[in-house]
Amino acid sequence: MPFDFSITIRPSSYLLDSIYQEVKNSNGWRVGGISGVENTNNYYVVDILENVVSEQFNQFIRAKVYQLKERFEMSISNFSVQANAYSKGFKGNIHNDFDYENKGYPTHRIVFQFKNQNVQGGELIFYKKTPQFPHEHTEIIRLSNVNHSEVFFQISTESYHGISLIDSGNRISLVINIWEAESIIPDYFLKTTWL
Repeated sequence: MPFDFSITIRPSSYLLDSIYQEVKNSNGWRVGGISGVENTNNYYVVDILENVVSEQFNQFIRAKVYQLKERFEMSISNFSVQANAYSKGFKGNIHNDFDYENKGYPTHRIVFQFKNQNVQGGELIFYKKTPQFPHEHTEIIRLSNVNHSEVFFQISTESYHGISLIDSGNRISLVINIWEAESIIPDYFLKTTWL
């Protein structure tokens, strides 16, 4: 099952810089732990829903969800919004987040990577399988942290991605998980959903 994605590089703006500050100053950051990562002590997550966000932040999120809905011509059941922070020593292994065991994982995702020129490493990388060597992957695209960037993608058996080793600095991203209509949403995600 191939996957579809689109990438947009965004210049700095008052809106994006203020959203970055809201995310950075959110309450409730905790140590994260997801499959496919190493050194999870260097990974932190916050559920944005648990914070009071500005109207411009709320409108920004809803506009992005609407864009994804139009882009993939889909009906949406719900979406959740989290922020991730990664620090020196973190590396995200190659993985695809596909819901192999029908546990209710999201079907689509938007990742907004904030500009941070102080990060060495920490690039978001997308991969594809190497046909000649089924257990190896070839890099498709690598997104640095020198600009704001957003990626809309379908989560499939082929949506391989990872984060390169962070040698110094911190990387912050906003993650919007989206479920197609009729999707089952597990309890731990229901706590973070917005609809």
